[in-house]
Amino acid sequence: MKRTLRHILFIPLLIGLLGSLQAVTAADTTPPLTIPSPSMGTFNTPQNVTLTCNDSTGSGCEATYYCLGNSCTPTTVYSTPISITESSTLRFFSRDIDGNLEQVRNYSYTIDPTLLFSFDCAWPNIPQQWYFNLPKGIAIDANDNVYVVDYKNNRVSKFDNSGYLVNQWGSTGSGDGQFNFPYGVAVDSNGNVFVSDGGNHRIQKFDNNGNLVTQWPAGIGGGQFDSLYGVAVDDNRNVFVADNANKRIQKFDNSGSLVTQWSTGSGNLPFSGVSGVAVDTNNNVYVVEGGNNRVHKFDNDGNFINLLGNEVQIFPSNVAVDSNGNVYVLEVAVGQGVSRVQKFDGNGNSLTSWGTIGSSDGQFNYPWGVAVDSKGNVYVADQNNRIQKFDSNGNFLYKWDSAGSGDGQFSTPNKIAVDTSSNIYITDGNNNRVQKFDSNGNYLTQWGTLSVPRGIGVDANGQVFVSVPNSIKKYDGSGNSLNVWGSYGTGNGQFNNPNTLAVDRTGNIFVADASNKPYPKVR
Repeated sequence: MKRTLRHILFIPLLIGLLGSLQAVTAADTTPPLTIPSPSMGTFNTPQNVTLTCNDSTGSGCEATYYCLGNSCTPTTVYSTPISITESSTLRFFSRDIDGNLEQVRNYSYTIDPTLLFSFDCAWPNIPQQWYFNLPKGIAIDANDNVYVVDYKNNRVSKFDNSGYLVNQWGSTGSGDGQFNFPYGVAVDSNGNVFVSDGGNHRIQKFDNNGNLVTQWPAGIGGGQFDSLYGVAVDDNRNVFVADNANKRIQKFDNSGSLVTQWSTGSGNLPFSGVSGVAVDTNNNVYVVEGGNNRVHKFDNDGNFINLLGNEVQIFPSNVAVDSNGNVYVLEVAVGQGVSRVQKFDGNGNSLTSWGTIGSSDGQFNYPWGVAVDSKGNVYVADQNNRIQKFDSNGNFLYKWDSAGSGDGQFSTPNKIAVDTSSNIYITDGNNNRVQKFDSNGNYLTQWGTLSVPRGIGVDANGQVFVSVPNSIKKYDGSGNSLNVWGSYGTGNGQFNNPNTLAVDRTGNIFVADASNKPYPKVR
């Protein structure tokens, strides 16, 4: 009887010990995140700054500490909004219940009552030190999230409209969700994100959280790619890919089936290479032919309509179209002193231009990615490892500009796409990933790893198409892979350096296949 009792008493003791061991194994080690509002910047009135602690995946927030001063130690417990009446630096951090400490962060606030404006310079509002490494592509979804493809960091960063980093995905490699110099990014109406994975010659498709949905492989045949650059998505969720080395545009339906392709433009002359592709609200397709210094306009089936502008563009690198049919062309000729944005109407008439060579606000250094959100704001990625935001007339609004491989950072950001919610997708070339942001630059998500992602486009459902060297990858708006198609070759649906892609209103995908001459259309 005593032996049986010992056994009975031992069982709950053993269960308790195992539960304690499991609790120790699963200990929370993630620090909390503090979000200030408003973010640092220049203001013409005093500011009341709130500090919000978030520890949703940990033990919960215990306290937030702050101080005002360049080198002060945050010891004051935050309880009510902090009044900033003169220029100062706010230093703060939070601690969770398990004792995990957030790194102390510094936000500078400038109060100047003589100004006629206020300027929030923290875009995106990343919770830790962040940077880009040659961001190449940008896209914006229907919710105004911003996706940035970071070329040398091989990743995608997603920001919300306020510039907060929401998500990030991707790493260097050729596996699913990895990148090798991603170049372009696009988002469809369902929030799927498409990244042109240039060095891997494929398009990868993710959901809007960065989960890989599918991918389209490399090759020179129809539906295959070689060094693809740009990608775009129309309102019908078709995906267009600039297949650069194959010297063609390929069009796919949202599942990656080849609809059509074409490789000639004005005068029925073959393309010398294609680097950018965009689709307007009427499903017309604009193709940047950098080698011949011109931008072509086609209908949705690849029939030539006209050239943009009365003069030859100086090394056009990319193109975007707003909801009114205005066309924005990036021009890059540093040796000739040209680094700017040109704006045309839908008939090719020049409306305005802005930008000079440099690294100051409103200047550019090899601009490669451009996108327009639902409000007509223009986003430009250049090799200063930053994204700049302008209004539709070219007035500078703000920027985010840190180089590196962290969330919201860039390394050769390449192409930009915008979804119907104004989320921005950017192909982060050297980080081999796609990054997604809202229209205020808040990081949302990222995915990879992609090999040189270049072109990117988003369809009406928010699905994202990305061109990598020889394939197209399709993702949902979270970065989940949906499909992959294409391989290296010159046949239908194959690719040879696809550069840029675009998606029309019906979901057809057009691919600029740089080295191939035939142009595929996929339905």
